[in-house]
Amino acid sequence: RPVVFSVAGVATSIYATMMPLAPPGGLRVVLSWGERPHDLDLWVARASDPLPTFASAVFWGQPNADYASLGPDTDGIRLDRDQILSYGPETITFLDTVQPGAGYRVAVNVYSDDPVVDAQCSPEEPACAFLG
Repeated sequence: RPVVFSVAGVATSIYATMMPLAPPGGLRVVLSWGERPHDLDLWVARASDPLPTFASAVFWGQPNADYASLGPDTDGIRLDRDQILSYGPETITFLDTVQPGAGYRVAVNVYSDDPVVDAQCSPEEPACAFLG
């Protein structure tokens, strides 16, 4: 949301993001952007995975990684917020339960630059694409 402040009598607005601190021993990744593209998505995958897939990443379709879903090296990683209408933020939190020494890749996907696209692909679908 825009925050309006005055500098030398001139009103200026900026977009500000406020997030709570990560839990002790944890890490929070925050993605903010402008009006375009309309929907960016934050993903986290194991560094050893050559290409993140619906079955191997933390993202909007699998927001809470646990041992049962992705394995022990992603336990404790969660997508806190999936923002779909510009600006963000999207946040992913790494809790202190994440295995020490494990490597991860944080990626950003341009999901849509069309403000009327409100449906997202199902994780069960093998692939999805959007024009724009």
